Amino acid sequence: MRKTQLIFRTVLMLLIIAASSLAHAQSLFDNFEFGARGVGFKFIYKTDYTRTWKATEDINGYSQSENRGRPIRVSVWYPAKNSANAARMFYKDYMPASAKDIFFAELNGLLAKRDINNLRANLSAEDFDKLMQTRTRAVQNAAPMVGKFPLVVYSAGLNNSAQDNFVLCEYLASHGFVVVTVPQTGATSLDANLKFPSAADLETQTLDLQFAVGATHDLPDLDKQLVGAIGYSVGGMAAMNFAMRNTDIDALVTLDPTFLVANYIKFVNGSPFYAPANLCIPWLLMHRVEPQITTLTLSDELKYSRRYRVEMTGMFHQDFSSFPMFAPQSITASTRTPETAKRGYQTICRYILNFLNAFLKKDKSGFEFINDSSRKDESIAKFEVLPAIEPPTTEEKFTKILYSESVAKAIKLYRDYKTKNAQEQIFGESFLNQLGYRLISENRLNDAIEIFKLNVEAYPASGNVYDSLAEAYLKSGNKELAIKFYEKAVELAPGNKAAIELLKKLKANQ
Repeated sequence: MRKTQLIFRTVLMLLIIAASSLAHAQSLFDNFEFGARGVGFKFIYKTDYTRTWKATEDINGYSQSENRGRPIRVSVWYPAKNSANAARMFYKDYMPASAKDIFFAELNGLLAKRDINNLRANLSAEDFDKLMQTRTRAVQNAAPMVGKFPLVVYSAGLNNSAQDNFVLCEYLASHGFVVVTVPQTGATSLDANLKFPSAADLETQTLDLQFAVGATHDLPDLDKQLVGAIGYSVGGMAAMNFAMRNTDIDALVTLDPTFLVANYIKFVNGSPFYAPANLCIPWLLMHRVEPQITTLTLSDELKYSRRYRVEMTGMFHQDFSSFPMFAPQSITASTRTPETAKRGYQTICRYILNFLNAFLKKDKSGFEFINDSSRKDESIAKFEVLPAIEPPTTEEKFTKILYSESVAKAIKLYRDYKTKNAQEQIFGESFLNQLGYRLISENRLNDAIEIFKLNVEAYPASGNVYDSLAEAYLKSGNKELAIKFYEKAVELAPGNKAAIELLKKLKANQ
């Protein structure tokens, strides 16, 4: 009898614990319109051998001859088959402290320690324990759903856990997206953290995101032609840099990105890949407003992108991650309550879903939602759409037309655009100058002259463009025009000694 009672009590206790865990899991997802698909999750471990993570010697001076490549842990959420018997992951399962391979076990140990310390710093002991035992929507290593789904690359906040927006990631996977991310990890094994502000560490994160895309390339459920990027906080800067250099990105989302603070814009526009013409894709910018520091300068400058700007009312910076869903009480303010924080986060997820549905899936209802600027929900979000202006022709397109058709047609393309957008700069002076000399080397002297003349038209205050045009005329045997443009070159650049000497010789031989 006693044995039967003991078994009954044990089962009852397990049911109570399970019910408590389920109730907390449900509270995380209240009012969320999750999709019909199940949510699968898995880790992919890869080594980037193009970068080193371990030093040549350890801290004691001993040589480290084992694998010193950079370990990358890729987290993947994906649409999965629904299974009534599948056990959903606990939140703690997102933070493995070990791995089968000792090389990745070291990485996991460092990240788990950091993630736990961050959570404990923001949660009471009771809330921390409750979160660790919370069931998520995801099933680890679940069977993937048959189909091809767009890829979404997510970049977390500074030294946040890789799952800092796990509710959003699970939500998107249930609606038919594959979401991948990597933790923000320091440049070496001596420190798990990135330093900020640091252009080098921002580049480290951007390269890790690129590597994650490559690591998932062969997933059978991936539509490689449809790719979006999402970035939160510092991750918003990494996502912007990533989109600027990767022409496969079709849509960009930034969540309260750090470049809304004027002092940090330089970490985006200071990148060697930065150019407004490199962002010609739709961009959803969701942010809060701190009147003393918030600036939309970068958003205004990136005018070749159709920009959807959503100002979130009564939200704090942490509320753009999954934080308000499991720790709504940790921040109190007159403008923010647990309810407004949760409601705001759900609004963020809804906007992102419709935005990605529109521009990655070409879904009609997504377009209707995201382009409806008359929506009256200003108690939560203030919404505006900034149309894109036509981007200038690219250097690649200009060069292709010049070689495949004619220099005249390429120049017409340039002038047609300038007629409509007189204030827009199309090419840099050096590009046209180098192209002109390339044509000279190919014995296309007349075409080179036309390109140099275009450069004079574009940069009339530069002495160098006149110097190049003069040189081309001299090569063609037209000394009169060579003298004319060397004189102009010297007028604009009196220190051009080579042009001065050459001009003397030409005039002496007239």
